[in-house]
Amino acid sequence: MIYSITSSIDATLYEEFETKNSGLDEVLQLVKIISSSKTNDTYNSRILTKFDLTHISKSINSGDIKDTFVSTLKLYTHRAEQLPYQYSLKVYAASQSWEMGIGRDDHNPKTTEGVSWKYRDGDSTGTEWHTSSVAIPFATGTTGSLSTQTTPGGGTWWTGSDISQTFTYEASDLSVDVTSIVRPWLSGSWDGGPVLDNEGFLIKRTD
Repeated sequence: MIYSITSSIDATLYEEFETKNSGLDEVLQLVKIISSSKTNDTYNSRILTKFDLTHISKSINSGDIKDTFVSTLKLYTHRAEQLPYQYSLKVYAASQSWEMGIGRDDHNPKTTEGVSWKYRDGDSTGTEWHTSSVAIPFATGTTGSLSTQTTPGGGTWWTGSDISQTFTYEASDLSVDVTSIVRPWLSGSWDGGPVLDNEGFLIKRTD
């Protein structure tokens, strides 16, 4: 038996516009942008998507879903442009909470309330993602982008949750087995380790 659920909240984080929120966009984007004004600057985006697992948990406890279940994350391509013949995407368990927001990519002026590359909850509240800086360092067992590699921010994730999919001359729909993330979410910890809350998936290009 197959149970299909859709995400309850999601958003794209844009490095180029670090405070822009896109929580209401129907399409999530993974892009690499070469700045036209600064030829040496490259900007990426990342995806955050979260699923409500309450019904799944209850169904497992009641026996409607076997505890040997397998979970697959699927994202379908709307439009793909200028893809290399081979590339990989990474999926992680996000390690910090975030607010979806009510922005769209085409809003002018840009909506800055809700999750963005810089903030977890919006410009006015101003809760920044943990970074490699001394002021707001990564929590134990988590990481994110190093400030020397990219613009500080862009989400944080559990280091032990790395799942990847490589594409070689093929369609760009994402389909990965995320059972190793979903099971700890339902049990509440990594193999008896730190408490693990469901903060959703973070999808990004490889470093």
